Amino acid sequence: GLFRGVPALLLAAGPSLDELLPHLRRLRERMLIVAVDTSHRFCLREGLEPDLLVSVDPQYWNTRHLDWLRLERTILVCESAVNPRLFHAPGEMAVYFVSSFFPLGQLLERTIGERGAVGAGGSVSTTAWDVARLVGAAPIYLAGLDLGFPGGRTHARGAFFEERLHTFARRLSPAEQGIFTYLHEAGPVSLPNNCGGVTLTDRRMLIYKAWFEDQLKQQPPAGGSHASFNLSAHGLRVEGLPTASLAECLELPVIRPPLEAQLVAARHRGAPRRISPEQLSALRRTLQDLREDLEAVHGLAARAEGICARLLSAAAPHRDAEAVSQ
Repeated sequence: GLFRGVPALLLAAGPSLDELLPHLRRLRERMLIVAVDTSHRFCLREGLEPDLLVSVDPQYWNTRHLDWLRLERTILVCESAVNPRLFHAPGEMAVYFVSSFFPLGQLLERTIGERGAVGAGGSVSTTAWDVARLVGAAPIYLAGLDLGFPGGRTHARGAFFEERLHTFARRLSPAEQGIFTYLHEAGPVSLPNNCGGVTLTDRRMLIYKAWFEDQLKQQPPAGGSHASFNLSAHGLRVEGLPTASLAECLELPVIRPPLEAQLVAARHRGAPRRISPEQLSALRRTLQDLREDLEAVHGLAARAEGICARLLSAAAPHRDAEAVSQ
């Protein structure tokens, strides 16, 4: 509820984001900017920092989207399993942890307190949309959420994964080969898009599409009007997610001055805080219990390995005799 009633622009990194980027500065004056990690570099390229940055993927390569990360004016929303490299950015950062999606994180949170659950539909964009919903933003405009490959492209120009393909391209393995593989490795299919045509998509994207459709049914907007809109005309059509135009967004009133005051208060609330001595003691006990459990599992695995080795040794003469007879 920190930004209740404030229009929000959620930046995913689909190909259609290219059309919006030249207008991002004007849109920022009218909206709360919520970026996923894959779109962060596009904000920097336009000379601005997003207001909220959402990152929940624990893989190292995912942190490469956030090279040159600075968080002086951005609130990081993440979960405890993200790669530690994410926290090596210079300067003081305001961090809001969400409840972990993983059992180990959930175990530790039971000791030091849960952070609050957010949705997870397999893509960081699904989590970012739920974060925008939970902070009370309305309406939520989604940019770069194509859920497919309009024009045969996978990401907005300059995305890290696209640049990495060029970095490692060779004469017999050009970047185009990697893009072709990505487009065709997961059951490609053409489905209706938001402008009456069709857009190429695949099974991965259909999982995210189904998640959005399910969540939009579960979270009906107040007053019967739509609370979320897709700005991607060539993006995959999602039931319950109507389209809006860039022109409509640019007609919204300027709200940046009062919004900045809200962001300052939110950054202060998200400043690093130390856990209490009691919590630290409880956390150490939890970690010690976990260590003992893992050592017990290790002992069982060692016993099982020994039993298997003896069985194989006992069976060896029979296998050798059978091989000779054959």
